[in-house]
Amino acid sequence: MYSFNFYGHRNITAKHPITIEFTKENEIGAEGDCILGVSADFDLEEIKQFIKSLKSDKVKLEIRVGEHREIINGIINRDFNSQTEIVLRKSSYISDRTLMINANKASVGINRETVKELTRSRNGKVLILSDNG
Repeated sequence: MYSFNFYGHRNITAKHPITIEFTKENEIGAEGDCILGVSADFDLEEIKQFIKSLKSDKVKLEIRVGEHREIINGIINRDFNSQTEIVLRKSSYISDRTLMINANKASVGINRETVKELTRSRNGKVLILSDNG
């Protein structure tokens, strides 16, 4: 398992139909409609080590915001290589920023109560789990 923390932001809308993004940036504009979290504290080298340890390409990602939970399943991009952003995609498009492809959910699919909490700048946590636990 690998986990990192993030914060919500007043400009989070979570309306993008294809992607979810977490960024290390502290501020975002209203046009960033895929962003769910800012000030993310993930470490690229630790994520690379976690990815290397996976026996399967299938992963489950759990987003926790207060009492709210969102589960996203998809395929890990073993070539993930971004210091500043993590992107989860419903499509199979891969870039350095892409951590997961073929995700079963995009930001528009996130529960609106969770999004409301994020607009209040609530902190959250992401756990990335291998398919078998």
